[in-house]
Amino acid sequence: MTSLPGLLLGALILALIELDETAAGQFMISRPIVLGPLAGAAFGDALLGGGLGLLFELFSLVDPPVGGYLPINPSVALSGALLFSASGGGPTPAGFALGLVLGWIHGLLETTLRRRRVSTARRAEKRLAAGEEPRLMIAAAVELARQAAFTFFLLAAAVLVRRAFLQGWLPQPWWLSAGLRAGLALAPWIGLGALCRALRLA
Repeated sequence: MTSLPGLLLGALILALIELDETAAGQFMISRPIVLGPLAGAAFGDALLGGGLGLLFELFSLVDPPVGGYLPINPSVALSGALLFSASGGGPTPAGFALGLVLGWIHGLLETTLRRRRVSTARRAEKRLAAGEEPRLMIAAAVELARQAAFTFFLLAAAVLVRRAFLQGWLPQPWWLSAGLRAGLALAPWIGLGALCRALRLA
């Protein structure tokens, strides 16, 4: 599953699983601690998936979504990191950083999508007030498809960055590589700090 078509198929499946985060289901499959080992095994690197899943799960504890605020999406961050780094891909520290960036971008885009959904709800309300069928199932399907599509394009970007890196189009200067390694080395300690804070606030 590490060929380009296989990785893009994986990105599509992960984009559909991401809908479980808040939009549909909420079976907790999209939580990094669950998704990490499963996706890692599918890409041939269950240990990497489990480790990254644990890190992103810990990171998600310190910054929960409250009201209209959406933090970094941990499911997208994990998926992007795995698509970049799993099974002979790019280095894990760079994948971890790329995952954080993609998760942050996803949070920003989803905020915009949620604003659009308000207008969808208002249209349904107007149809109800006029005595017409609100077509809620169609509206819900369109919104789910829209979210899955933009998640897929973000994750496909991770696949393309992986390919560009393996082709040598994205050389890393030594100082950037050292900084990314240091950041990944600090990540477990930051995650443990987030866990301690979450337990103290519980």
